[in-house]
Amino acid sequence: MKRQVIFIYFILPLLIVIVSNLRGFAVSYARMRDIQRNLDVGFLVNGLQRYASDYGQYPEAADDGRIIACRGETTGFAKTADNQMIFEPGATKPKIKNLVACDWGTSYLGDPLDSNAPRYVSVLPKDPLTNKGVVYKYVSDGTSFSLYAHFEINHDIGYDKSIKVKCGTKRCNLVREVK
Repeated sequence: MKRQVIFIYFILPLLIVIVSNLRGFAVSYARMRDIQRNLDVGFLVNGLQRYASDYGQYPEAADDGRIIACRGETTGFAKTADNQMIFEPGATKPKIKNLVACDWGTSYLGDPLDSNAPRYVSVLPKDPLTNKGVVYKYVSDGTSFSLYAHFEINHDIGYDKSIKVKCGTKRCNLVREVK
């Protein structure tokens, strides 16, 4: 009987406090990851707009949601039959052909043929839960783009549960569209 009283009055309340604090920490970490996602998306939107300002269009998107703007083995300037560089309307830099998909977390967004040129994004950010299969998703046809992410907490600014796009293992619920 004495053990039951000790458990009910001392151990049980202590366990409740510990469990509720752990839940609070988990929510805090999720909130920090969502803040990072929101910053990453804003940073990417800014870099992609500067890219389009120079190249006259947004980078295209790979089927897996990566940005096609990195140097590959055959990447070079697009040229006409008489060897003149091609410029998109409004572009200040020549069009580049045979670009490959960039990797989140390691690649940069910049001039793929001049590694010394200023970069629009020094390292393409990766989702804080990439190790659990959560990724950012980029969709573009060159004239506009949508950038998707997954928020863990549903009351953050920009949360939209109606989005039907997958961000890796999770459903995307944040989108930034630029047209």
